[in-house]
Amino acid sequence: MMQYRGLVLGAILALPCVFSGAAVAGQCNDGVDNDGDGRIDYAADANCFDAATDNDEAPPAGRTVGGFRIPDLQDERNAYTRWGWSFTAGDEPNPANYPSANVYNPDIHNGTEGDDLWSYVVAYARTGKSGYLDRARKWARYFKQDYRNCVPSSSGHNFCFDRDNYQMDHLWGWGLVAWYELTGDTAALNEAKAIGDVVYNYWSNRDGGDWPTPGGSMPDTDYSMRGPARQLHLAARLAEVTGEARFIELRDRLTDLWIQNSFYNSTYGMYFVARYAMTSCKGGANEAAYDQGLRCQSTFQIGVLAEALYQVWRTTGRTDVRDRLVAMARYVDQRALSPTYDLAGSWFGVNINTGATWINYAQGAGSPELPGGCPVQAGDVWWDAVYTTSLVNTVAFGGKLANDQTLVNRARHFLDRGTKGVYGSAKCRTAGDNEVDHFVDAEMSSDGYELARNNGELQYTWLLFDPSLAGTPPPSPPTGLTVQ
Repeated sequence: MMQYRGLVLGAILALPCVFSGAAVAGQCNDGVDNDGDGRIDYAADANCFDAATDNDEAPPAGRTVGGFRIPDLQDERNAYTRWGWSFTAGDEPNPANYPSANVYNPDIHNGTEGDDLWSYVVAYARTGKSGYLDRARKWARYFKQDYRNCVPSSSGHNFCFDRDNYQMDHLWGWGLVAWYELTGDTAALNEAKAIGDVVYNYWSNRDGGDWPTPGGSMPDTDYSMRGPARQLHLAARLAEVTGEARFIELRDRLTDLWIQNSFYNSTYGMYFVARYAMTSCKGGANEAAYDQGLRCQSTFQIGVLAEALYQVWRTTGRTDVRDRLVAMARYVDQRALSPTYDLAGSWFGVNINTGATWINYAQGAGSPELPGGCPVQAGDVWWDAVYTTSLVNTVAFGGKLANDQTLVNRARHFLDRGTKGVYGSAKCRTAGDNEVDHFVDAEMSSDGYELARNNGELQYTWLLFDPSLAGTPPPSPPTGLTVQ
């Protein structure tokens, strides 16, 4: 298989897992290799969370991560088998332990697009692979001790830089909740609550010292959805786990702002950026393009918002949230993929005057910078398939909530196109339609402590492996779309 060159794009949700086996206090401090893995006791055995109370048998018993069961490694295998995709043991995740003592000074604003602690907690929970737990432990230390405290204080990488300059659009914290659910670490939950309090104070003092009023333009969403979406995600998780009134209020107020946001276009079922923010998707032709009818949105930020709204729907049952997720799924299904290359660009949209779909990469990007080993093909242009992967759950949510198997099948097509793409090429692929290139989150970035492919794929794809979404073979790509 070709090696993928990861791209940080600078999503997500706290999920699920039920474990089996009997927890035995003290097995991590008894001098015995209880699980026969060649490692004895804390901290030599990565399955031990501490010396006093944890079990040497992995995964630990009776601990859940999130409010429902996330599809595990066997579910992923079963899904590929149902779909007729072949795979080998080498495609499955098997991360080595990470030798670094700690995660220190990650570039929060420019270098993260996922909650790394959440990704590793859930990856461990669904696979039992100690390499994931090893990294989760290091990220847990960072988030408990350094993140909110802006360590190191002199760095432009820290939380304070993101908070003071970008309205916390790279806010994390649901990984701390997941770590608490897995390990019982109350310090992690308390730190997640402290981060939640920062968000609560931010929003409760936005409009003349009060909450913004629903029904207008939701602050911070006119140019970027990821900040308020990530803040809603954390609020939903804290409301669920703690049951505390301020987090329930934060979740419900942010949800109301999203549902009544004037940047939402009900005709197309999508949130679009404001006129002044068109530079992000259209370059120099920004406000002129808007005046000519163009509306657009960041592709992976759609995925980020969908994850947050799904957490709200899951814990509240709000029908307006369900309907919004279904509308977003249909818009993505109809407009995200280029009819020429069958991939999503980093931005896409629609001309509301003509109805034509617009995809930024389809406009042409000159000579592609193809990775080594990728044969040059006629008509190839620069592309990054990771954006296609970021929309898998968005389409799958719609399929699940609308009981629409066509959308479920389309979500699988997005996974097929995204996870087998080659960075820099619209045409090269690392595996065929009936082959698995790699299991999700089986690849590490070059730094060794983050996942490749936009800081992890599971945050955008987990639902598709749920046995309830078994489905049928995916249909052919849609026809009749035009590119403006």
